[in-house]
Amino acid sequence: ALKLALAKEAAPAAPQRLLDVHVQPGDRLDTVPDKMISMALTALEDTRRMLDSRSYEKAVRALASARLIDVYGVGNSAAVAQDMVVKLLRIGLACRAYPDSHLQQICASALQPGDVAVGISHSGATRDTVDALAMARARGAVTIAITNFKGAEILRHADIALLTGDVETAFYTETMFSRISQLAIVDSLYMGVVLQDFERFSGALEGVNRMVSRKVYREEENQ
Repeated sequence: ALKLALAKEAAPAAPQRLLDVHVQPGDRLDTVPDKMISMALTALEDTRRMLDSRSYEKAVRALASARLIDVYGVGNSAAVAQDMVVKLLRIGLACRAYPDSHLQQICASALQPGDVAVGISHSGATRDTVDALAMARARGAVTIAITNFKGAEILRHADIALLTGDVETAFYTETMFSRISQLAIVDSLYMGVVLQDFERFSGALEGVNRMVSRKVYREEENQ
């Protein structure tokens, strides 16, 4: 408590906090994209170093053979959870994600052995996500946590940990960069699952792509 109190007293004024993302008052506008992209690249490099290949392989195999997949995430992580579900649905896997925390726990309470639950939380301490993952594990599902390397709370309930770096900014505490790292892991899981049974999953994806293509305006229709 004393350390927290001292840290708050020593905190810089709001304009100076922008230094955390290397952007300062008076910067030229055309320098911002380079700075932000550099931070994104740093986040991805950190994630590549943190990601354990054996944990990744376990997660891929669990997802590929799951009867049902739940994905939990709130706030920024809810968008990542939804992205994961869309990808897995396109290759024919049964999965679901709800941003409502009550629905997440209802879904978790109905899981059983043979199912997989994925909890996505950069901090690793988001109560809604942690509680849903803990409930899923209690029901016998395999649990996967996508979190930063300090996300100790959610890791207590994870059979498999997929760790990102810890790029944070005081300017935007939910961090715009954690989502990039999480999406990179989701894309890696998706491609890994496809490789587990390429003929099956690519066939399912081809069918979905044919269906979706009919919803796109073609050039000849506009002439």
